[in-house]
Amino acid sequence: MQQARSAPADAELLGPEDLLDLYAAMVRVRTLDERVWILNRQGKAAIVASCQGHEAAQLGSVWALRKHAARHFCFTYYRDMGVCVAQGLTMREVMLGFLAKECEHISRARQFPLHGVDVGRGFMNLSNVVGSHVPEAVGWALAAKLRYRVQAPLVDTLLREIGVMGGDPRDISELLGTWHPDERL
Repeated sequence: MQQARSAPADAELLGPEDLLDLYAAMVRVRTLDERVWILNRQGKAAIVASCQGHEAAQLGSVWALRKHAARHFCFTYYRDMGVCVAQGLTMREVMLGFLAKECEHISRARQFPLHGVDVGRGFMNLSNVVGSHVPEAVGWALAAKLRYRVQAPLVDTLLREIGVMGGDPRDISELLGTWHPDERL
């Protein structure tokens, strides 16, 4: 019979307030996602890619980044509404994007919803192609590592299973993890 593993003594566990905050954020993101889906079925939101089922991973990754890395940046893909909301995008701003309103500030409603860059809130999404944001994230981290010659800011990027099958995203990530700035490529 296996014994249950206990958490390491130095592990920072989620407190009751953290759990309630994360759960409330998951409910908000799911509700927002459902509303956007309804608007799409009514013909009011042209393009919708649901994030349902990903809320916990998205919100949890940003929670961990905030807790353990003051400097972080998220490279999202088209289903990462939860990451964008966790990084500070309001529900109103999300709706403006899906309704293609010109006052939407990320891309001025000229792109797929949630596409664009918000440096102040720390997220970027430039493509619909799954996995294409990994080279961008790695390049950003590498540039930061070279520029500051210190520990690079943490970079977060979430992938669906198709994005981790190998090739460029994995190869580039391995290069960044093993390469030292003083070495020649």
